[in-house]
This record gives sequence, structure tokens and C-alpha cells, in this order.
Amino acid sequence: MVRAYAYNQYVLWHLGSDNEDYDRHNLPHIHVRHAEWKASVAIEDGGILAGGFPPKQLKMVHAWIEIHKDELFADWELALQGEQPFRIAPLQ
Repeated sequence: MVRAYAYNQYVLWHLGSDNEDYDRHNLPHIHVRHAEWKASVAIEDGGILAGGFPPKQLKMVHAWIEIHKDELFADWELALQGEQPFRIAPLQ
């Protein structure tokens, strides 16, 4: 699994490329964690593909995705090619 991490307060994002639930996880997505919460979030539209996430932190994730969408898609392509993705800055 290739991961690109970014930390912001208590939220952890990483670029997902794994074998869990392939039908939903073949879409470009990130995995997010906060306390006991975790979810897979689509890069394209911010939809939750699996899991659940608190609304306040999900708004932060959506903002981060919107700011870094081009970088996330570029990193997704790198991960698919087996290359190391670039680090992406956390939400400031």
C-alpha cells in the first residue's frame, strides 16, 4: 500500500490504494481518521465511500480536498504506477 500522509490537528489523511471492498475503493480516494472515526472519502466529490466521520471534521477534509484536488489526483496516478506520491501540505 502506498500512503501519502498529511496531518492537521487530529485528522490524518492518506492516499488509499488497497484491496478492501474493491467496488468502492477503485475510485481515487483518501482515508481519513479522527479519534475512533475513520472513512474513505472520494477525491472527486468528497463523498464517503466507506465508514463514517464527524460533520465538523468532514468539512475540514472537504476543504483540504478542494484545495489540493489536482495534487491528489496526480499522487493517485503515481500510486497506481507503483511510484512514491509527493507530500501534500496539511490544511492551515
